[in-house]
Amino acid sequence: MPEKSINAYFRIGLKLLVAIGCTELLIMTGFRLIHIYTWMSPLLIALTDTLLLCVMASFLILYWVVNPMKILEEREKAKEALASLARFPEEDPSPVMRFSFDGAILYANSASLQLKNLWNSELGQKAPACIANSVMDVCGSGASKEIEIECGDTIFSFIMACSKNTQDINVYGRDITKRKQAEEQTRKEKAFSEAILDSLPGIFYVFDHTGRFLRWNRAFETLSGFPAEEIAAMSPLDFFTGNDRTLIKESIGEVFETGATSVEGTFISKDGRRTPHYFSAIQIGRASCRERV
Repeated sequence: MPEKSINAYFRIGLKLLVAIGCTELLIMTGFRLIHIYTWMSPLLIALTDTLLLCVMASFLILYWVVNPMKILEEREKAKEALASLARFPEEDPSPVMRFSFDGAILYANSASLQLKNLWNSELGQKAPACIANSVMDVCGSGASKEIEIECGDTIFSFIMACSKNTQDINVYGRDITKRKQAEEQTRKEKAFSEAILDSLPGIFYVFDHTGRFLRWNRAFETLSGFPAEEIAAMSPLDFFTGNDRTLIKESIGEVFETGATSVEGTFISKDGRRTPHYFSAIQIGRASCRERV
């Protein structure tokens, strides 16, 4: 139990003893004033004295002991809650820091040690210029800001936000290394698939059930003669006329029903060139279809 609480309980007990002693003196004084000894036996006087003393002591205990103890218990609980809240940033496995308006480090939890070592900065010292400048930007604008920092093999995302009622900046970090690695892997896979598609000698394109182009290869752009931005606004039927257009339209409907089809047609380029092709198409999932030579 904290020393302050012990002292508080001691003071309450001392006050209670003094109050009971004073109460006993008042009772005995009252007995003498009314000459109780002349008309009541000593036994009844003692019982009356004890009863009055017990009643008075009960009120005093309720007033000076029970209520103060409840108040002290509530204060202790509040202190424990505040202490637990104060420990929260320190127990956070991610970096939590606080900077002054000029970029000096005011607080850093244990998880921030790796960053402090990287920056060669301790509490009270300024962070590197790139960090300090971001801190000053947030302090000047009042708007939150997110930055990414590489620390060895780890990549952190930091949210910077102004602290309420102060000019300090709170910084909350989280490890996004796995996310960045996944994004890089996705980028490489996309580049790899695009390289394969662009290396195909024939045309390849993907469109959805509305006829909107989703992907196409370089051979398709070369043969069609249209730039990418114009192809994105076109549909597969725009490259056919007459009976071929009707056949292609029917084949598109068939592939969305059966999952695959093939058809012959003459592909018309932007400059009017007509190139006969054999198209095979398969459905990808439920909402997309692929046609290729």
